[in-house]
Amino acid sequence: MHAEQLWQGALALQLRLVIFGGEALELQSLQPWFDRHGDKQPQLVNMYGITETTVHVTYRPLTSADLTEFRGSLIGEPIPDMGLYVLDQHLQLVPSAFRVNCM
Repeated sequence: MHAEQLWQGALALQLRLVIFGGEALELQSLQPWFDRHGDKQPQLVNMYGITETTVHVTYRPLTSADLTEFRGSLIGEPIPDMGLYVLDQHLQLVPSAFRVNCM
């Protein structure tokens, strides 16, 4: 975002997607971006994959509404050809009614 500020809006962004991966994404850090560009183009997408997989297994397109409705990092839903199991501290499957809190 700092590099974009240096351009001072001289060029329209030609990006379609900005994909976040790696460390947990702090949603509120995106506020300046959404203030300048909105949440349609480019689409910001948070992806998640456990370290051991070294690939992403979930995705979540982000909107400016996510900044006020959620805290922390939203991991989203499984990529279409992947599966997702949410386990509790005892390695038991979490009921689907509770999974929405992390999505």
